[in-house]
Amino acid sequence: MSLLKQIQEEKIKSVSIIGMAKNTGKTVTLNHLLKLAELSGKQTALTTIGLDGEDKDKVMDNPKPNILVLENTIIANAKKLLLESDLNFEILAATGIESPLGEIIIARNKERGFIKLSGPSSKNDLKLIKKEFLKYSPDLILIDGALDRRSFSSPALTDATILATGAVVANNPSSIVNKISYQSELFKIKKSRDQKINKIISGISQGVKVVIIDKDYHKKILDLKTILNNMEEVINHIDKDTKAVYFNGALVNDMINTLINKCAFINQFEIVVNDATHIFISPMIFNRFSAKKGNIKVKDEINLLGITINPFSPNGTYLNPLKLLRKISDAVAPIPCYEVVLNKKSSAKGVEDIEIFK
Repeated sequence: MSLLKQIQEEKIKSVSIIGMAKNTGKTVTLNHLLKLAELSGKQTALTTIGLDGEDKDKVMDNPKPNILVLENTIIANAKKLLLESDLNFEILAATGIESPLGEIIIARNKERGFIKLSGPSSKNDLKLIKKEFLKYSPDLILIDGALDRRSFSSPALTDATILATGAVVANNPSSIVNKISYQSELFKIKKSRDQKINKIISGISQGVKVVIIDKDYHKKILDLKTILNNMEEVINHIDKDTKAVYFNGALVNDMINTLINKCAFINQFEIVVNDATHIFISPMIFNRFSAKKGNIKVKDEINLLGITINPFSPNGTYLNPLKLLRKISDAVAPIPCYEVVLNKKSSAKGVEDIEIFK
C-alpha cells in the first residue's frame, strides 16, 4: 500500500512532513506524495513553513531537490517568488499575510514544474492559509516543514504527520535506529486520562505560559514572560495538591532537570504540553524523569502516519537502504516505513514494493 492510499483509507485531509534534521529527504517525500496524487487524479494544496525549494542547502551548500508542483495544484506562496517563477499561475486570493518575500498569495498552478516556495512563519498564519485552501476543496493539503520548526506538525494544524529521517541524524546505523525509535515513542504520548484536566487546558488562552491545576480542578495561571528562566518560581507554586502543570511552550532538558532536583512532588502530578513536537528532552533525561515516576501528557495527540528513510548523508555516508529500512521498521513497529526513491515499504510483512494503486 502506498502512502497516498494509506492517507485515503484513513480519510486524512491534511498532512505535515517534518524532518528530524536537515537533509533527511523531506522534499523527496513531498514530491513522492505529489506524484502519487497526480497518478491518482487527486487535487492537492501545498505550502511550506518559511522558505523551501532552494537550489542549494544553506547549511551544507549541497544541491537540493526542487519542489514539484503539478497542474492545478493550489499553492500558498510569497508574491516575489510567484512573479519570479517561470510557471503560469492563476491568482485566487490575497491573504494579507506578510513574509520577507512579500504577501502570501493563494494561486492555482497552470502547468507542471518546479518552484521555490515561501509560506507562513507562524501557526496562526498557517491556520488562516489552511482555511483559505479549504475554500477550493482540495483532496489533500500538504504542509512542508522547515529546519528547527517541528512544532508546525502540530495536530491542531494537520490530521497526520510523516517523519523524514535517515543517515544524517547519527554516525552509525545503531545510533540512527535509537534516535528514530525514541522520537517515535515521544510521538505516541497520549492525552491525560483525566477529562477534566483536558477540558481546562483546552480553554487556556494562547498567551498563557504556565497553568497549575490542583486536585479540586482549580487553575492558577502564572504571569511569566518565559518558562525556562522561571522554573524555580513554577516549583514554588507546586505542592502536594497539584494534579497537573501545563507548559505552553517547549519542554527542554533544563526544565526537567530542575524539576528532578528541586521538586519534592514530581511523582504526584502530570506535566502537559501542547503536543509531542514540543518535547526536546534527551533520552537520558527522559529516563531519569521516568525513574522518578514523572509523567508527561499532551494536549493534542499526533497521528504518525509513517516514516521515510534517506540512506544518504551530506558527509558522504551511504548506508544500505534496505537494511536500514528493515532495522528502523523493526524498531518502530507497527508504524510503516518507506524508502520512496526505491519504491519500497517495510512493515510487519517485511520489505516489499509499494503498490501504487493498492
